[in-house]
Amino acid sequence: MRFLVFIAIVIWNIHSPTLSYAATRSDDIFAVPEGRMNSTTYDYKVKKTIYNSKTRVMFVAGLEGTGHHGLSEMFRACNKLPSSICTPNSKIAYNMEQCPEGILVEHQQTAEVDCKGLFSGNDAPSAYKYITGIVNELKRIKSTDTTVRLHVVGLQLGQEYSKYAMLSYPNFNFDSKALSHPDVFVMAKLAESAGIDFRIIVMLRGSEAILVSTISRGFGFNQEPMVLVDNAAVLYSQLKLIDRRFFFCLEYEKIPTLTKKEKDELRMFLHPKLEIDTMLKLFEVSSNTKRLDEEMGNSAPYHIHQLEARQFLIRKLCRSKY
Repeated sequence: MRFLVFIAIVIWNIHSPTLSYAATRSDDIFAVPEGRMNSTTYDYKVKKTIYNSKTRVMFVAGLEGTGHHGLSEMFRACNKLPSSICTPNSKIAYNMEQCPEGILVEHQQTAEVDCKGLFSGNDAPSAYKYITGIVNELKRIKSTDTTVRLHVVGLQLGQEYSKYAMLSYPNFNFDSKALSHPDVFVMAKLAESAGIDFRIIVMLRGSEAILVSTISRGFGFNQEPMVLVDNAAVLYSQLKLIDRRFFFCLEYEKIPTLTKKEKDELRMFLHPKLEIDTMLKLFEVSSNTKRLDEEMGNSAPYHIHQLEARQFLIRKLCRSKY
């Protein structure tokens, strides 16, 4: 009998994938079994397995110019309601006045402080360094927050909301702006490993309106159209790597006219206790009526086409089944 058990253990060790040395560390969430790194059969997709009716963490994923300010007004209202369940989380996101606390965006807006974090476009070691910080905060939420709560990441909320950056694709104006963007694939993986119910709102908007919004405000200068096209492709690739049940898609222009059914779907996705009707009343579509050709002349159709093609891929993903 002992001999048979010994043979079974030997066979299991031969056929089961062994982890590399790096993977034996308890904090290494991203280890791939040895021999599977270049395999076409290894599934990198993050499956959603954590659901919690009380405490959730939400993030808004959208290109620069897709309506982060409008959503901030909505969730700021949620933060002030007597039955408020929304709370900003700067430890997961980024506090512009508390550099080490900001762990999702790589540089502070002020040049005096070089603040690097998980989504550093030009410093790979810093990106990994802050993973532990995010996991610790997620685990803290898991172990201590047993209330009805929606932790909001990446929007400007709270009394001193101007301190908190909105984490768009891309974020801020820097030399490596195209590389300065969030990563919902990483966030989903970290949240699942910490046992957190993580939800994503994917924001979409007409391509000309996005370009007018960003270029008219001086974002990205002459590179902005190309940066947005690149980031739309990045966002699409990240969404392809996570379970469809992680995200809910919203079209900027359609938010004020959502049907009752659509409002209920949004509320249930984010949190069943949200006062969604009160929040949506505060969302205003921009009154900017400029045309892109006023900003970019004859090249406008080219840039609109390029961005719309990438957004088409995201919209197609949004229409796929859960």
